[in-house]
Amino acid sequence: MTRPPLTVSDLARSIRETIDDAFPPVWVEGEVSNYTRHRSGHHYFSIRDSECQLACVLWRGRARQLTLNLQDGLRVRLHVQIAFYDRGGRLQLDVQQVQASGLGELLLRFEQLKEKLRGEGLFALERKRPLPQFPARLGVVSSPSGAAIQDISKVIRQRFPATQILLYPAHVQGKEAAAEIAAGIEYFNRRRNVDLLIISRGGGSLEDLWPFNDEQLARVIAASFLPVISGVGHEVDTTIADLVADVRAATPSNAAELAVPEATALSAGCRNLIQHMNRNLQDRLQQTHERLHHLHRLFAPRRLLADLTSQTQRLDEMLTGLARAVRWRAAAEGTRLVQHKMQLQQRFRQGWQRRQAELSSLHKLLEAINPRQILERGYALVEQLESGRLIQDKQQVQPGEKIKVTLRRGRLFARVEAKGD
Repeated sequence: MTRPPLTVSDLARSIRETIDDAFPPVWVEGEVSNYTRHRSGHHYFSIRDSECQLACVLWRGRARQLTLNLQDGLRVRLHVQIAFYDRGGRLQLDVQQVQASGLGELLLRFEQLKEKLRGEGLFALERKRPLPQFPARLGVVSSPSGAAIQDISKVIRQRFPATQILLYPAHVQGKEAAAEIAAGIEYFNRRRNVDLLIISRGGGSLEDLWPFNDEQLARVIAASFLPVISGVGHEVDTTIADLVADVRAATPSNAAELAVPEATALSAGCRNLIQHMNRNLQDRLQQTHERLHHLHRLFAPRRLLADLTSQTQRLDEMLTGLARAVRWRAAAEGTRLVQHKMQLQQRFRQGWQRRQAELSSLHKLLEAINPRQILERGYALVEQLESGRLIQDKQQVQPGEKIKVTLRRGRLFARVEAKGD
């Protein structure tokens, strides 16, 4: 009689029991790859050699006793129980103990290249180029289909949309990736059509990020005329490109944040600057007004006082117009206010110099019409002794009336004897 077929669960259970009986716990040595720590506390990775790799799991309870910092490329010795995972239908190694077994091949190559380039000074802070404060164009070398370029574009649009992004498409994984990334850097350096470069890709294993540990790529970054930001992988990932670049970013999004300023903060800073300039301008003009009034009291005849008052009012109107123009300019130009800051300051200085020149002209005019200057030429001022009013017509006095005559040096007190034609 034919046996009825097994259920999938029955067959999986039978495979698991057979494997458990046939393979006692063993020690295995190899290189960690595709390491992930799940938020549940379990650790998932692969153990590999040059020909094969096996999936491993280190459960949370045993992971608490782990003293080794697991990472891709680390060579380890594992005490494992070979197990069959029923639900996934796959073979995996249940890790019971972990011991360090020296650096893996990739990690060893990474450390050797790092020490070599460090000895040549490629990581030195003094050779790092400063980033431009307001880049008009940003060059990005990355995969056109990857998440990195999307993250960079989104951050640029949010922070400083005036910056234009130019993408050089390149593979960021695989054998040809390093050469293509280096070619992108050299392309932008030849064209000089951007102000700043970002090389970027998302996270991955040590093998995935290996193109960014290429020695030739590192030397191209070091030789770049344009400043380079490296935004490769996640915050915990470190590549040779990160160390050679002028600025290392934790993620692609962080690279974009470091590349451009925040427009809203700049606008607020510009508004504060304009208010400060307006206050300074008001103070300086107030000082000028006070000096003018002082000169009026000392030297100006009454008929000139109205002209000076008009000039003062004109200065007030010009100040009001200037303040209105500055506010309109700030609203219209937005993020470009920073670029025009120097022009505005120069216009202010020129305007102030013109006001100083006008003030100097008025001062000279006052000096020219000063009555005391007339006395120097031999003329005299005649006043009624009691009222002190200037006498300009003979009808203002009568015979016998006392008068005061002011000369260049001293005064005379006299009496009117008679009036003539």
